[in-house]
Amino acid sequence: MMTSEKQMLQEIDAFCSTLFSEGPPDLAEIDQAMSYSLLSGGKRLRALIPCMVVEAHQKKWQQALYPAVALECVHTYSLIHDDLPCMDNDDYRRGKLTNHKVFGEAVALLAGDGLLTESFLILTQGQIQGDYSPEQACLLVKTLSQAAGRYGMIGGQILDIKAEINRTPERLLRMHRLKTGALLEAAFVMGSYLVTEDPEVVSLWRQIGQCFGIIFQMQDDLLDVIGDPALMGKATGRDASLQKWTYIECFGVPTTQQLLEQEFIQLFQLLERVPANTSAFVEMFARIKNRTQ
Repeated sequence: MMTSEKQMLQEIDAFCSTLFSEGPPDLAEIDQAMSYSLLSGGKRLRALIPCMVVEAHQKKWQQALYPAVALECVHTYSLIHDDLPCMDNDDYRRGKLTNHKVFGEAVALLAGDGLLTESFLILTQGQIQGDYSPEQACLLVKTLSQAAGRYGMIGGQILDIKAEINRTPERLLRMHRLKTGALLEAAFVMGSYLVTEDPEVVSLWRQIGQCFGIIFQMQDDLLDVIGDPALMGKATGRDASLQKWTYIECFGVPTTQQLLEQEFIQLFQLLERVPANTSAFVEMFARIKNRTQ
């Protein structure tokens, strides 16, 4: 019997709630700041994905629990830094005050740094617990490092900051493949490394991650224009006010919606080629296709 997303989320949330809770009293503020954002809700997609990949291959999904939480830590760090005044200068995230609005800019910056660093400690703990081999742990660390690093998520952020230069569709795609897509791609690849050594299967999951990353960013760009702020927990229209280079700015709403539909077709075609039970992903992607937040 397949484990429900809800059950997975409950265990992931329980794991996250144990982090940063028993540190020394004189460092309590950094623990509180890190926990504040990590436990502020969200879809936990990046955490769910490796767990679902493992279960799709009929393995125990908890094998991916440590990588799942490591991915969530990296994603949360990126949101804290994204919201800072030097970046997007947002006041709300997931319907709550952003980290720097609660703890100040300096502590928020350090909270993001702390979450990024902690993610790699968490990956090593999974190996120590016996959930995967040292060789697999090295692959997980390498994959997450590349996805979060200068030629991954950080590189995408650089392209976003410098988006006024060379505003072409090709640059837009590259920016989002790095900024949003790299970590989502890593989630699928990390899950695959736990269940197979077949490079063709790993490649299929990688392609699915790349496709899904583009889909997710297209949807984000659309929702910033046509979404409901009450459902999203943050203001809409921010991209236009910051003059960001988005799919909407590049193609307009109707064409972006058409491109999104084409990406979904490709995504489902890729899923059909994976030698595993991908029914849970089919259901998830069908639901995400109609997401409103």
